[in-house]
Amino acid sequence: MNCKYILLVVLAFCTYTIQCQTFNNFEADFTIKEKYKFAQISHLFKGSVKVNSIDQTSYFTLTFPNREKWLLKDSLLTQIVNDSVIQSINVGQFENFSLIKEVNSAIKKDYGLSEIGFTQKYTTADSSGVKVEWMPPTVMKEIFLMAITHISDNLLRSVSLFDTKGALVSSTYFEDYLFIKNIPIPTKIMSKIVGDNEIVFKSLEFKNIKIN
Repeated sequence: MNCKYILLVVLAFCTYTIQCQTFNNFEADFTIKEKYKFAQISHLFKGSVKVNSIDQTSYFTLTFPNREKWLLKDSLLTQIVNDSVIQSINVGQFENFSLIKEVNSAIKKDYGLSEIGFTQKYTTADSSGVKVEWMPPTVMKEIFLMAITHISDNLLRSVSLFDTKGALVSSTYFEDYLFIKNIPIPTKIMSKIVGDNEIVFKSLEFKNIKIN
């Protein structure tokens, strides 16, 4: 499998780069589906992942469409097939590619927005839950107009980001929560990403989750 698809799987685990450390280790089986609306292209990946944020290591074992392993250590992603190193590529800092962040971000009901400078503007509540409109920090006002989070049953259900014109940039939905060691873990994360010339739909599902 070439670099493009290796990065596709790694990036599917980290739509956002919000740092929080509710737990340090994460293990699970995963299924990733990705669909490009206009290009009419779809991808499917299955495998397992082990992440240790203390050692800054992610270990992916892919079972479909190919059998291979990838090791992400610090900023280096290494592809391994039949116990042989095929290639190594630099993909940036570990904290920008950590699976733990995407799951941890759901645990924080504001998706970690307050930690990166967003501030609450409006809060509304109805039978569907609580919706909060967030204003971006000054350094992000040239990119985002606002963000909206939706909480129900004391769980984060979705977060949406809008550009300076009010158009949707992305929406992420957290579904099918499990409580593991009293921590709510979303076992299904779905997202819609809107680009200039494409709309991408992604889903990430977990089974057999272990955390500590």
